[in-house]
Amino acid sequence: MLLDIYYHLVPLLLAIASVFITERCGVVNISVEGEIILGSYLFYYFWNTTGSIFLSLLASAIVLLICGMLKALLILIYKLDHAVTTVCIASICFGMVGTLNNRFVLDVKDELILDKDTTGLILFIFISFLMYYLNYSKIVEYLSLVGDNFEECCRKGISPNIVRFYGLISSSMLAVVAGAYLIIVSNNNFHLNLFGGGGFLAIAFVSLGCWNYLSSCAYATVMLVFQYVLSDTIVGMDFYKENLVAISSYLLLILIALFRRKSRGHPKNLGMNH
Repeated sequence: MLLDIYYHLVPLLLAIASVFITERCGVVNISVEGEIILGSYLFYYFWNTTGSIFLSLLASAIVLLICGMLKALLILIYKLDHAVTTVCIASICFGMVGTLNNRFVLDVKDELILDKDTTGLILFIFISFLMYYLNYSKIVEYLSLVGDNFEECCRKGISPNIVRFYGLISSSMLAVVAGAYLIIVSNNNFHLNLFGGGGFLAIAFVSLGCWNYLSSCAYATVMLVFQYVLSDTIVGMDFYKENLVAISSYLLLILIALFRRKSRGHPKNLGMNH
């Protein structure tokens, strides 16, 4: 059970990091789920056509880099509404996945891409680094400064748009890693991962954790452990019982949200253009 929890927790923690980086500097980012699913499909497609992990990651990274740059162009240059822009990007990602999945019939490879445990260990080290980096490094100060005080940024010679640009690109690259991991853990079965990227949940966890990465990860872990314990307790899982587990998990989140001690509000410039 612990391994199952971990396998499902990793992409969720990566999605939380992706949302955290952008929202901490004031950019509302709803497109993470779509980017993860698109990254997942692209990795799946190129792995089954080329057999190369490097080319699969590179192709996913290039496409999602374009997504990140498109978001940056629309939000930072054209000053469009953050939520509307990122919802549109998410819709484009889902549309591309649906179109490509219907258009191309793949000869799915039987062999494992990578050993799940080895990949999990590598990403455990990577996420541990992220937890440190997104809580104690200098970059968090820059993100927070841009998210809370444009005037102070200008006084210190920090360009809010440059910080936000790198935040959006970093967010998209994390979606590449999360998408690839979904395919590796599901043993090269893309359809198990459809709408399973955790991007929408990540937005809730970042808000619940008051825009603190460690707190957001802690809440995600609590909900996932609760969900798996409940699943093991209920005998003979079917469609209705699965929904009961899911609803119970979300009710737990609502209770946590109602009774948690608020440490800080949202970034003051969240959703605002500079």
